[in-house]
Amino acid sequence: MPLIIYFFYNILKYGYKRTPGDVYVGLFLFFSIFSTVFTSGLMYLLFMQQYLLIWVIFYCFYHATWSSEDCDKFNRLFIWLAVSQIFAAILKYFIIGICEPYIGTMTSHSGGQTTLFSLIGFTVCAIFYFCTHKKSLLWGMLGFVLFGLIGEKRALVFLLPAALLISFSIYSAITRQFGMSFFKKILVGIIVLPLLFYVMVRVNPSFNPERKVWGAFDLEYTLSYVEKYNTGTLTKDKDNVGRSEAHAVFHEKILNDNLYHILFGYGTGLLIQSRFNPQLSQNENSTQGYSFRRWGIGYSISIGYLNILAQVGFVGVSLYFMIFISFLIDMHKGIMYMRDSVSISLGYGISAFVCILIMIFLSITYNRTGFIFSPVSVLLMWLISYSYKQLYSIEK
Repeated sequence: MPLIIYFFYNILKYGYKRTPGDVYVGLFLFFSIFSTVFTSGLMYLLFMQQYLLIWVIFYCFYHATWSSEDCDKFNRLFIWLAVSQIFAAILKYFIIGICEPYIGTMTSHSGGQTTLFSLIGFTVCAIFYFCTHKKSLLWGMLGFVLFGLIGEKRALVFLLPAALLISFSIYSAITRQFGMSFFKKILVGIIVLPLLFYVMVRVNPSFNPERKVWGAFDLEYTLSYVEKYNTGTLTKDKDNVGRSEAHAVFHEKILNDNLYHILFGYGTGLLIQSRFNPQLSQNENSTQGYSFRRWGIGYSISIGYLNILAQVGFVGVSLYFMIFISFLIDMHKGIMYMRDSVSISLGYGISAFVCILIMIFLSITYNRTGFIFSPVSVLLMWLISYSYKQLYSIEK
């Protein structure tokens, strides 16, 4: 709420300033009104607070009237806050061991933050290592791998090697460094990627038959576990539709419904737990239960794309994703302008570009951590806004 007040205070004092993504924000606000006929105006406001608060944070960062020196100080503060989470995770390991709760100093719940935070930190360190070749960034990459492992996030076994490969591919394509050093990095990647996968499988108890840290490497067991986990067959609950099947199940439901639901969903705020929402109780699993009874997908409604689609339909979810796609387009333009000079500014631009891709991918397939207010989404909005300043030299 203080952020929203600060946002409107700035608009009243200085007037509204054009901001990346604002056209799609306006369209999203307008067309979501058509979804509100199934809920209420208050639920519309709660829905917008949930999903547009990160854009409000971005607006405040983007238009902050700080000097470049102060801006750099804030950037260093965010860096040290991110790095401190690695040490908090190591301390957690010695106190309670490997588990999902207690994500650094950020929160005691919402284990999904671990995945996005690890990927963002790992990716930024990797890209800046490509730019600067500082050995300390390799330690940073290792630290964010440890953070994810201690947080017991199984998806990182596959996502971290993929993030490294994608980061290197995008960096190489943009900077066009295809000399001998390029082939040396390719050779190192051929060695590092399988090694990283091997170590993470053995360290994560879920992926080895002994169910312990540093258990045996059994690829068949690992792949079988992944299949069961993604299809939901590991759980004994009736809610056994996993993330890999949830999209097909939900799309079948909504596409066989009437045109109004297809376009505008089932109501803004429908999946928000609130005393103003008669559909959901205050029980911890009421959203999951309601989703399973109505659409048959249960827990998987926490996937960002499905959660928004259910509430505001294909029109709303398309406009919402266009906000972040517009960030990608702007970042790409700035990166292409600076591609001939490998610099720190270019490193920030490429980092933001890849991290936005990661956020979009996770929001479509995994969870909605990048869309709702959290320490990780604030960090991401800072990275994007700071990268804009570096690429476009925005003067306030």
